[in-house]
Amino acid sequence: MATAWPMLRLDSVTAYRYADYDTPLWEKPSPYSARFHRAGDGPTQYLCLHPLGPWAEALRNYERISDRIADVDDLAVNLHRTWVLAADVGDVLDLDFSHAEFLGLDPKDLIDNDYTPCQQAAATYGRATSGFPSIWRYPSAALPGTYNLVIFGGYRMVPIGRSTARGKMAGCLLADRGRPPRELLQLMHHAGDDPSLHSSYAAWLNGIAATPFRQPSRFAYQQS
Repeated sequence: MATAWPMLRLDSVTAYRYADYDTPLWEKPSPYSARFHRAGDGPTQYLCLHPLGPWAEALRNYERISDRIADVDDLAVNLHRTWVLAADVGDVLDLDFSHAEFLGLDPKDLIDNDYTPCQQAAATYGRATSGFPSIWRYPSAALPGTYNLVIFGGYRMVPIGRSTARGKMAGCLLADRGRPPRELLQLMHHAGDDPSLHSSYAAWLNGIAATPFRQPSRFAYQQS
């Protein structure tokens, strides 16, 4: 593998995911498409590196499908299972806006509603290129200032504390039919927003450092 590829060292990390199944990980190909895979491609794992990430991604995906911006009422309707995972990832491809060109991508592709370019890059590099990193870190389209991981390959979840030999990842269910805090709606980059309004992407376009993600210090209590 060429040393020019932008790499990042991530040892043991805590990651999060929403998945309305018995497990958040895929051992077989998924019948659904997402940013870095088409339906029927090999198993692909998506993990968020911020606890609010899975809910933001779930709401943004809902917006793409429904073609409307989510509101407070949607927080109680679109309920999801949320999981925490301990990922021992090591060296990963740092697919930030500045490095998108290494995979033939326009930086905007990393946050755009059209997944086609990212799917093609994954097919060319993530699955077909021998020796290429199988774990990529990329900016969250839904929650600016945070990052996600995509992992190419099948994994099986085992309980926290168990051995995580090759093909296994330790995890636990955090919430069943949970809903996010209402403040998330103001923190998100929504599916209907212009990509130039994504704060991290906008900072990159203007050649300035992106503002770190700042979550509220307090969250309002949501009554049923």
